Amino acid sequence: MGFREGAFATVWEVTDRGDNFTKIRVSTSRKDKKNDEYVTDFNGFVSLIGEAHKKADLIDRGLENGDRYRIKLGACDVTNRYDKDAGREFVNYTLFDFESADGSSSDNSSGKSKNSGKKTNNGSKKTKAAPPPLEDDSDDEDENDNGDDLPF
Repeated sequence: MGFREGAFATVWEVTDRGDNFTKIRVSTSRKDKKNDEYVTDFNGFVSLIGEAHKKADLIDRGLENGDRYRIKLGACDVTNRYDKDAGREFVNYTLFDFESADGSSSDNSSGKSKNSGKKTNNGSKKTKAAPPPLEDDSDDEDENDNGDDLPF
């Protein structure tokens, strides 16, 4: 299935943790149709930032219960850069959000609702309530004398 949004991945370990990021080792697999065995598509290190970093404790708790933890990848990005001095290309995998593969508890440590600003199941987008209309502070002296109803 590869490293992409919506793919399921196995987290094997948390390798590094900073103030704004968490680095984990993950793998994804696909079933080989010829012999019905699973083949590894992706195996590497992924940086969790934003909402994913806030949910890193969910992975820690899952790894305490076993040697691996399954997640469903959310928004993600892959970038690369070439270091001319080292003569090497570096590929960076970043995960902005994820959820538990079993659908249990999304660690809502940010205090936001899970669907905040996202599309709902019926396809309509949630919007904020409209602000109250502005009050008219104009005096009679400032009104236009020629009787035109101008919007400004």
